[in-house]
Amino acid sequence: MNNNVFNCPICWLKYNKTIRLPITLTCGHVICKLCINSLMINNTTLICSLDKNTIHVDPNNLPICYTIMDHMPEDNHSEFVCKYHPTKRIKYSCTNDNENLCSKCMQKHKKNQHKIINFRPKSINNI
Repeated sequence: MNNNVFNCPICWLKYNKTIRLPITLTCGHVICKLCINSLMINNTTLICSLDKNTIHVDPNNLPICYTIMDHMPEDNHSEFVCKYHPTKRIKYSCTNDNENLCSKCMQKHKKNQHKIINFRPKSINNI
């Protein structure tokens, strides 16, 4: 079981300041922004998988947990590595989904005719 406050209790991956923002649900649990999608049952309703509470709110209006954000330890730049292809670095961003992508994921988004832009964070040079 995951006991680290800096990891999402749903996917067990570390929160970060990009795609895995720690989001506070109205029931008080904190999960990453990516996992919110898996909890959605429609556009304004989700079910917390930790306590089974039904939450009626636009997920875009849920607050970021700055207590976790402000105290996250520095990691090894894992936010620049694709969550689906851990050997691939993030180099693109899909403006339709507001998602960062590696070259393999980018191909899928291009097939869906999404707008893709090159993405190169300043600190990626230090990886």
